[in-house]
Amino acid sequence: MLHNEHMILSILITLLISTPLATITTPNAHAQQEMTPTQTFETAEQYNRIALSADGKYIAAMSNTTDTLAVFNQTHMLWNTHIAGLSSIAMSENANLITTATTTGINLFSTSNPTPQQHYDLSYENPMITLSGDGSILAYAGTTTHQNGTTSTTLYMFETGTLTPTWHTTLNGTLENISTSHNGNHTTITTNQPATLHLFTKQQQTPLWAYNFEEHSGAAKISSDGNYIITTGGNQTSENGLRVHRFRNQSPLPNYLKIISEPVPTQRLAVASQGSIFALAFAETNRLIFFNLDLPPYGYGPGSVKNLTLPSKPTTIAMSSDGTYTAIGTDIGIYIYEYNNTELTLTKQYISGNIRITGIAITPDGRHLTATTTDTIYLFDLQEIGNGTSIWPYITVVAIIIAVLTTSIYILRRKRKPQKPTNTN
Repeated sequence: MLHNEHMILSILITLLISTPLATITTPNAHAQQEMTPTQTFETAEQYNRIALSADGKYIAAMSNTTDTLAVFNQTHMLWNTHIAGLSSIAMSENANLITTATTTGINLFSTSNPTPQQHYDLSYENPMITLSGDGSILAYAGTTTHQNGTTSTTLYMFETGTLTPTWHTTLNGTLENISTSHNGNHTTITTNQPATLHLFTKQQQTPLWAYNFEEHSGAAKISSDGNYIITTGGNQTSENGLRVHRFRNQSPLPNYLKIISEPVPTQRLAVASQGSIFALAFAETNRLIFFNLDLPPYGYGPGSVKNLTLPSKPTTIAMSSDGTYTAIGTDIGIYIYEYNNTELTLTKQYISGNIRITGIAITPDGRHLTATTTDTIYLFDLQEIGNGTSIWPYITVVAIIIAVLTTSIYILRRKRKPQKPTNTN
């Protein structure tokens, strides 16, 4: 190859290597992109609740229809077991601990063994369980129906190292929701009769404070950092609408209150880690209402509250820790909404076969997603699917460089081609 050709080839290869292809983006290229699962697990156990480790490598799924608990990694099922009265599951972020709440008590499992490592006997109706992020703090609550027809809820706080209650307390009414902050320092619980939100610290059995919703309570969840609690409820009528509250953990008075025109309280709530971004999904109206209370006018204007019509009826919801990704399970599939530059956009979906999603979970970084139907568990790698950057600009740049390289070499060779001698005779 000639010297000039070597130079051109070196320059073009350098350009190819150094071109910042990642900056060439087409933000709308993935609108409603159909996702492909990285793994599917077919089952007959009718799973309806699911948990996912923070790295997306382990899945715990349960069915309260068949009383089955199963654990999966990214390629296959590790084990399953049947537990009578199974009602609720939780998993630590690193998947070192999986817990179940049953009508006969608490079980602690590891991902490697279907035999419980520890068990604690309790007997309550429809119990629920939550864990701190590292799995060291466990909160369990369940309901008792008394002979006179009244109900009460008992809340237990455990340290999982010994699985011995540090305290327990009894509240009026039926258990509705329970949630725990990432560090385990705060736990919220809602009961009805009357509808009340209670906030506890892990140290004491007396509530830090309580708030009476009067007639109805709906969804309630504490932010991962423990600073805020998002709830729905209140004395709702067709004229008044549904009340959305945000509380600081220091005060029983909401620092945010908004009335929205939805017919009933919702149990479908997802909250980002700092409690400023959250979303409510309404099956009755196929609506998604998305809040960002960091934007002025701080939850009271069109910039901070977005009201969207979903493609189908929502059944479950999950959100990444920064609020960028909101995953909606519906009666026909999965929809992923991305929040970017104050815009909420439907970017990905999985509606192959019109599947009804019964449980959904997403990793804190929004990379991995798992969902379950009554007969299949799905695992998705959302980063592998794409994050708004199309592959076509990459291919286009490479094609242009190759074309320029080929043309340049051809021209140089033409210039250096020996000329036929001119006949002077």
